[in-house]
Amino acid sequence: MIYEDGLVSGDKLPSERELSERLKVGRSSVREGLRALELLGLIETRRGEGTYLRDFTDHHLVELLSMFILQDDKVKNDVKITKELVEKDAIRLVINNLDRPSIELIKYKLEQGDLTLEDDF
Repeated sequence: MIYEDGLVSGDKLPSERELSERLKVGRSSVREGLRALELLGLIETRRGEGTYLRDFTDHHLVELLSMFILQDDKVKNDVKITKELVEKDAIRLVINNLDRPSIELIKYKLEQGDLTLEDDF
């Protein structure tokens, strides 16, 4: 809804009644969700004025959630496997888009131990 409505930091959120209708949930569920978002610091409720979106671009929500999610060893392993798959696919995409001279240069630099992240291919 934030994206669809084009809301930015400081914008007022729709009322509980409107959120309830749009999300097709009860007002108590909306209230509970808003309370959770406020505790996370993503929104701000001003008495008598409404609820406003806070700036969350530098928010540490991922770090906060990861503390709880990554307590399970199976979940940690799943995240590790997913990370490896994404990295391998990224490497495959890069290699598939390189021309032959660039590939040869990479091979040479790897052999020399002279490959850096700043190299531009």
